Amino acid sequence: CLAGGGGGGGAGGGLPGPVRQFTTEIRRLADLRSSPYVVQFFDTAQDPANPDGPPLIVMELAEGGSVHAALRSVVNAWNDDRSSEDERSNNLKTSSGSNQASSEYPTSSDRRSSSSSSSSYSSSSSPISAHRRPTSSTPNRPRMPLETVERIARSLANGLAYLHSRGYSHGDIKPLNLLLTHKLSPQTGLLPRTAWVKLCDFGLSRRLTQSLATPMTPQSPDVDS
Repeated sequence: CLAGGGGGGGAGGGLPGPVRQFTTEIRRLADLRSSPYVVQFFDTAQDPANPDGPPLIVMELAEGGSVHAALRSVVNAWNDDRSSEDERSNNLKTSSGSNQASSEYPTSSDRRSSSSSSSSYSSSSSPISAHRRPTSSTPNRPRMPLETVERIARSLANGLAYLHSRGYSHGDIKPLNLLLTHKLSPQTGLLPRTAWVKLCDFGLSRRLTQSLATPMTPQSPDVDS
């Protein structure tokens, strides 16, 4: 995975913003290689196609991409699912209206047919609507499964604990800077049992005071077997 330098902040106040952040990023990644909760740094490189451009950071590939991208995929799948359900519902209403127009008094067989169609529609709902159907408190928002939220939160807490034990604060925690080791399913919102989160982008990180830094033994990823 390649990442270019940019932005401002970090150590080295006499350097231009992008260079200062890039330098901070390299130093932090090189110093934080002993945790599975931090993306691994390999080297720096120059893009042959853009020799005058900013240098690149060569890091391990996180197959699941960022948590931000994963959340967007869930929302998009949820919206697609709702659109499909609305379309099916409208088709059923149109079909029901046509039946009433052709027969003012539907027979018992017509009613059984209509009931069967409604049952078929309900059972065809995809898994995404089963755990993210709107409620009165969140009428138009998808809900992430608790299992996924817990897995991401636990990994993030472990990563931050490691970071603080090494005397650093991240300074820019957000979904874009949390990488998933495995892909999240947009249809179910679930992660594989072996997945966890890695921290990245340390360009705005800072040194903590000695009193805030506490020793911590390196840990293995907290995943299910």
